[in-house]
Amino acid sequence: MGTCTDTRIVVPGTYNNLPVKKVSKSAFSGKSINGIVLSEGIEIIDKEAFRGCDLLTSITIPSSVASI
Repeated sequence: MGTCTDTRIVVPGTYNNLPVKKVSKSAFSGKSINGIVLSEGIEIIDKEAFRGCDLLTSITIPSSVASI
C-alpha cells in the first residue's frame, strides 16, 4: 500500500517490469481523486475499488477489463 496526493491517477499496464492485471478491493477507497485512467492489460476491477471516492467524475476503463 502506498500514498499519493494526486487527484488524477493513471494505473500503468506494467509495474517493475510485471504486468498489472487487477485493481484490488478498496484500492482507492475513500481517496480524494477526481479522475482515473486504467491502462490496457488490466483485466479485473475488484469490488469496492473506488468506494467512497466522492470526487470521482471520470474513469477510463480499457477493453481488456473482463470483470468488474
